[in-house]
Amino acid sequence: MPRLLLRIAVAVSLLGTHAAAQVPALLHYQGLLTDAEGIPLEGTHSLEFRIYAEAMAGTPLWSESHEIDLDAGLFATLLGGTTPLPDDLFAAADRYLAVRVDGGSELQPRQRLASVAYALSAHDCENLDGRAATQFVRSIDGVSPAAGNVDFIAGDNVSITPNPGGRSIRIDADGVELPLSRTFEGNDTGLTVRNTGEGWGIFGSSSTATGVCGQSSGSSGFGVAGIANGSSGRGVYGQSGGAAGRGVWGSAPQHHGVHGTTAQGVGVYGEHTDSGTFAEIASGQAAVFGEHGGSGNQGALGTSRQGVLGSSVDDPGVLGESETDSGVIGTSEGGSGVVGRSFDGAGVSGIGATAGVVGAASRGPGLHGRGTVAVLAEGDIDARGALRGRIGSSRGSDGAPFPRPAFDSGWISIADGSTTTLTHDIGGDAEDYVIDLRFRSSTLGLHGKALGGDSRNTTGTNDGAYWRNLTGSTVRITRLTNDTRAPEIRMRIWVIR
Repeated sequence: MPRLLLRIAVAVSLLGTHAAAQVPALLHYQGLLTDAEGIPLEGTHSLEFRIYAEAMAGTPLWSESHEIDLDAGLFATLLGGTTPLPDDLFAAADRYLAVRVDGGSELQPRQRLASVAYALSAHDCENLDGRAATQFVRSIDGVSPAAGNVDFIAGDNVSITPNPGGRSIRIDADGVELPLSRTFEGNDTGLTVRNTGEGWGIFGSSSTATGVCGQSSGSSGFGVAGIANGSSGRGVYGQSGGAAGRGVWGSAPQHHGVHGTTAQGVGVYGEHTDSGTFAEIASGQAAVFGEHGGSGNQGALGTSRQGVLGSSVDDPGVLGESETDSGVIGTSEGGSGVVGRSFDGAGVSGIGATAGVVGAASRGPGLHGRGTVAVLAEGDIDARGALRGRIGSSRGSDGAPFPRPAFDSGWISIADGSTTTLTHDIGGDAEDYVIDLRFRSSTLGLHGKALGGDSRNTTGTNDGAYWRNLTGSTVRITRLTNDTRAPEIRMRIWVIR
């Protein structure tokens, strides 16, 4: 096996590109190569050089091969010319050199690399002013110095003042030059301002237009978003002093113009400071709640018990108007569709061209009234079903809730011994008619005596009147000759189906 006597003439460790530009990154070697008997070798041989961190075993940190011509076994070469030596190859103290000759096994033992005498002080080349390189800034925001400096460049309304003596750089911003318009594309936020104090994160004002305007073109983005973590904070706050202004205004073609979320407070809150009127949207009590400051009237939508709740001191609690349909419609799975309470007026009041109040129910009452006057109708009651319950009058002053007749002739006079034809034009089947015929005279008052006619009285005269020839449009009434009991006659007709 060949033997190697090795001398390392120069050992150099380089730091950074600045040092590499001045010091060659090469190691100079001289050696004597003999055979196992100590006889120097001659001719051309292949030598592979390896550097390890361990005296035995391990993985090479660096390796390089050379074709070397031996002269009486002597040779000299430069390592690092083919495979560059890494900058951190000699960052640690222990490094070992191994050599293979003509593809054989490594010569043993590995040679520990040592410093040249005056090179012992070179360890301080890794320090600057006695400080390690790790104590110095190597890059700023990902920018590394290419020629020894990273330059700060002042932008609009920004000034940069170096202070070498104070070892500081002052950066001043005089404000944002307006108008300011920027467009960018990405997933990041265009502008983020956080104020940990008591002031505003962003404040904008305008005399005639919008103080702060934000626009988002994404399918789920926000034009303007505000986050408040304080117990009384507001995510977005807007104030308007104009007569037609809006504190906060939002517009969206497909989604929410204004979107507010909260865990414990109110999603969206609006207030009219002059009148004291305010509204809350998405709170724990109601989907929408509002109060008019001047009157104290209140209204709510989507509470825990009511779909719509209105309260008023002098005017209607809930008022609905429609040109062609219903002004107010209420539906409920288990309760009442519409409930009205009043301490002095009507609980539910309806005015309509065809019907004032319409009630429908699949199981309970379609219309339910409670009070001294349960239901007051200033007009006809159109009942498509039966009228049930205690339909009657307990006192003459009450007025019986009996259906209005389809025809009322009023009090008429018919000459005795004559017949007159009344036209009622009710239509339908006359079999469904119910007729009331009564008389009025100065001696008997209201009466029905001699109804149908009486020709066999004690005086031998005829009394009363009767009706006949009833059709869907007319009826005939005859008053008997010499009658004295029916000078006035009244007929009323009802239709019962």
